[in-house]
Amino acid sequence: MATPNPFDVDPPPIPSDDRPSADADRGDALSGGPVGESELWQGRTHWKHFIGWIAGYAVLSAVGLIALLAQTTQLGAIFRVVAIESALGLIVVGRIALVVYGTRYRLSTERLFLHRGILSETIDQIELIRVDDIRITKRFVDRLMGLGTIDVLSTDFTDHRVRIEGVADPDRVAEQIRSRMRTARKKSVFVENL
Repeated sequence: MATPNPFDVDPPPIPSDDRPSADADRGDALSGGPVGESELWQGRTHWKHFIGWIAGYAVLSAVGLIALLAQTTQLGAIFRVVAIESALGLIVVGRIALVVYGTRYRLSTERLFLHRGILSETIDQIELIRVDDIRITKRFVDRLMGLGTIDVLSTDFTDHRVRIEGVADPDRVAEQIRSRMRTARKKSVFVENL
């Protein structure tokens, strides 16, 4: 009896960042994919990824308001500046909301999916066998929050580089992608050798 190779064992699936997958309850193929394909992880860019933008805007707004108060006591001018700063704040928050709610990532046993859009949707798929390299980037604020950005480089014609931005536990997600890529390549070599 041969001893099992500890390096051939796949790591356990990563718990989801967000809600449970709608596809996880189904026993059939994922989105018309190969039979036996199952979803391992799904997530979104976390709002904490933008905490630097939010803090920067808050500081600049406070400095602008303090500078205005030091120069004038006219209530109309102060009201206009507060209204402009509030409108700009809504634009900043709106942009963050578009990124957070307009982009979703899914990882299955065979493919990586990138869903983009709110009213209309574009879904890009990368076969994990085409993945060449994975890079994890963690900015200072991201490291404090346990977040990171994963760049997936592939031989795919349409999506040579996919960026999974600001997700929780990026090391485990990247390891899951790498592990599934290796498994897909081993299956491919086995099929080609038959």
